[in-house]
Amino acid sequence: MNQRFKENYEKKLNLTKDSHILLALSGGVDSMVLLHLLLNLPSHIRPSISLAYVNHRLRPESDAEAEFIKKIADQLCLPLSIKEWKNPPDSGIEKAARDFRYQFFAERMEILKAETLMTGHHRSDQLETLLMRFVRGGSWERLGGIRWSQIFSPGCLVRPLLSFTKAELYDYAQKENIRFVEDASNEESEFTRNRFRNQIIPLLKEENPQVEYR
Repeated sequence: MNQRFKENYEKKLNLTKDSHILLALSGGVDSMVLLHLLLNLPSHIRPSISLAYVNHRLRPESDAEAEFIKKIADQLCLPLSIKEWKNPPDSGIEKAARDFRYQFFAERMEILKAETLMTGHHRSDQLETLLMRFVRGGSWERLGGIRWSQIFSPGCLVRPLLSFTKAELYDYAQKENIRFVEDASNEESEFTRNRFRNQIIPLLKEENPQVEYR
């Protein structure tokens, strides 16, 4: 996995050891694996890394997870910025939370002069997104899914894990003893993405176990 990541990194990104990236860290397996892969890059191409974390304060575990993130940053001697979401709306939580996160990330990129924002989106997220957009309807152009990179704030947003499934990330984390936290709300059917992830996609995998790889 390290080799695959390194090959994609060198092929698709024009970054050097003098580059500065902002990594959106959630504490979940995806972003923690991404952090590990970045730190394992050879020194001559490994960029400077700053971390950004949003404490949404929507669950009892939120503060404990924020402390987990702080300890990781301290252990790795990486700069960390944390912002709390103090006024969530009564409805439209998913979109509002996303907008809040990305506004914070954009602000931090400008302050830190970071050229690139990286997130831990993976192939399994891609399948969920494609299915959600297909069901919601709209133009065919919107069915393109999550892009590997796009213009964002003063630089670009990159998702370097899109070629890896969630299962591969879990396997890698286990082999490398990478600590991460599980968001219990991912099992709740209140959120649209969770219903696709936990109810619809398992049915599709029964029909075709390779559906994520298509």
